[in-house]
Order: sequence, then structure tokens, then C-alpha cells
Amino acid sequence: LFPYTTLFRSTAAIQAAVVAATGGGTVFFPKGTYLVSSTLTITTSRIEFTGEGRGSIIRANGNTFHLFYLQADDLQFTNLALEGTTAVDAGTVGGIGQFGVFTNSSVYSPARVKFTNVYIGGPDSIHGFNSGVKLDSNCADWTFDNCRFERQIGNNGTYGAGYGILQGQAFRTKVINCSFQGNKISSPVQGRRAI
Repeated sequence: LFPYTTLFRSTAAIQAAVVAATGGGTVFFPKGTYLVSSTLTITTSRIEFTGEGRGSIIRANGNTFHLFYLQADDLQFTNLALEGTTAVDAGTVGGIGQFGVFTNSSVYSPARVKFTNVYIGGPDSIHGFNSGVKLDSNCADWTFDNCRFERQIGNNGTYGAGYGILQGQAFRTKVINCSFQGNKISSPVQGRRAI
């Protein structure tokens, strides 16, 4: 993939790369910013999304959709930055706020998902996701290793907002050497809860 600052080109290119990886594969993001205009729904198992560190940025260009919606097993996210652009503590996506990575157990509960060296937050001091990652009921064997969660925008009144990782009845989640940073007195409130 090549960095695109044009909305529709990044979204379409990423979805095309995922479709091409049927049966598994790697989607590589060289350094650059990839602006996404709608949810990237992942239904193919055994895909690795990898980049070159904090400079490989996948950014939501709006706060009315989740960045990734996972409906597959054995996924990996490595050396990437996932950025949201909301600045409001409000339920902008289905009344629950914007997530960087979303799951819904009534559709599918992904297993064996791993995040290594991933930044989940925002591009500046006032923007981010409402929460970083949602592990819904029956998600199993997720690992977060050396990840950084910042600027999860949430306070009172928004269901599940302000979490780095919002975990339902998920099983065997490992969080290793991760950091969670927020500011309870900023406006909007950021990073109220770690997990």
C-alpha cells in the first residue's frame, strides 16, 4: 500500500488488500498517513497488518464510524498507529462512541488477535477515539504487547467511553508492557479508564 491523504483511495486500497489476502497474508503500511472514510471490516482470518512504527498511521477521517471492525480469527497488528479524530464525549457511532478496534459478539467473537508495538490514540492533544479496543463477550486469547493507549475521549454518560481496552466477558486476555495515558481535567476528559 502507498500512503494516501485522499480519503477514498486509502479506504478502497486497504479493503482491496484485505480481499486479496484471502487465506491469510500481510498488509504492509509504509510510513505515511492513510486516511480512512468508513469502517474497515475484516472478515478474513490469518492477516497481519504491519507497518514501520509510529509513522505508519491509519487515521479515521471522522467520528461517525469505528476504524476496524473485526469478524475473523488469528489477526495481528504490528508496528502501527491507529488514530481517531473525535473531540467529543458523545455516542457518535450507534450511541456508544467511536472505537479504534470494535467487536460485536452477536455477529462474531474473534480469537487469537495480537497487537504488538501499536499506538492507539489521536493525532494531537484534543482528538482520539472514544475508546481504543472493544473485546466483546466470548473474544478469546487476545494479546496486547508494548502498546500505547492515549487520548481515549470519554467521561460521564457515554457507555464504554474513555477506556483503553473495554473488555466484556472475554477470555485469557494478556496485556504486557502497555501504557495508558489520559488527562481527567482536560476538556474533553481523556483516558478515564485503562481496562
